[in-house]
Amino acid sequence: MKLNKSILMMATAAVFGLASCSEDIDFKNYNSSAEGKQQQYSFAQGEQSFSYLPSDKVVEQVKFTLSRTNAAAQESLKVVVDDESTGAFAFVDSAFVDKDTIDVVFPAGERSVDVLVNVNAEKITIGQEAYMELAIAQTARYEIESIEQVNDTIRDEADPEKYTIETSYDTTWKEILEPIASPSGKLASSVSINIDYTWVSAGSCLMTSTWVGNSDPIRIKIQKAKEGTGLYRLVSPYWVMEPNYCDEDIAPSRHLQFVINEEDGTAISVPTFIPLGEFNDSGAEYQWYFVTTGSLKDYCSFTNEGNTYTLNTLRYTGGSLYATQGPEVWVWDDGYPFE
Repeated sequence: MKLNKSILMMATAAVFGLASCSEDIDFKNYNSSAEGKQQQYSFAQGEQSFSYLPSDKVVEQVKFTLSRTNAAAQESLKVVVDDESTGAFAFVDSAFVDKDTIDVVFPAGERSVDVLVNVNAEKITIGQEAYMELAIAQTARYEIESIEQVNDTIRDEADPEKYTIETSYDTTWKEILEPIASPSGKLASSVSINIDYTWVSAGSCLMTSTWVGNSDPIRIKIQKAKEGTGLYRLVSPYWVMEPNYCDEDIAPSRHLQFVINEEDGTAISVPTFIPLGEFNDSGAEYQWYFVTTGSLKDYCSFTNEGNTYTLNTLRYTGGSLYATQGPEVWVWDDGYPFE
């Protein structure tokens, strides 16, 4: 938004007077309601999470409910969209401001409004998560971004030697998007949809872990992804091996996936990040970090000799990488399909 003012250049202080003036701007005041109280907004939902198997019917529509504290007038609210779903989500009857923002309209007299999102399950890849987050953003204020001085010389037609210098200022105002205080604290809401593989039993193994420090191998179940190609997983290995150090709500779902050649069982790959379900005192989860390129690749390897698989990785915790002290090893002695 640009605001143009033309004034006579009487003193250099004029530029400061302009910079501090805001009454000529048609501000949209999101911070006040008809009663003079601060308008507040919130989402009714926090996180919405859905998990399915390939044979399940996936939810067709997700609802986000936005509320406000004052319903006196019609109002348009900007919502910032972070869509990582690669096309799985589509808004219903919401006006896009740009690819990252939508306008949600509150009719006069309505304290809440629903934002409906259609779900296209065909766009969700099995084994991956479709994720989207909505966050309240408000035009809370404007700031001057730049002031450009323009000098025009106006000459007297009767006497060209006489002239007046008229100075104008081309002022650009920047719109600042800020969250408005929410009574519930839910300034953002998200939805995640995961279509998991169908996991079937593939026997078990005996595992030793430098991380756990067990000299006696511990038996861990192995499962195979029915829809995958050579995709297997160790089922909750760290929860089984050292439950006292694990988060009981999270660790049972932390599996160690690995890919092998379906013809001969040769080790191929593991995910880049492998969360363990254990946390440090700051709340950061311990994870294995595995790469095959760059300067860190020499720290990482996934190999096998027959039914014995060996994994070497780095450890990732709270944004930092650490060298590990030794490998994770499992001997697939029960149900190994390549003997």
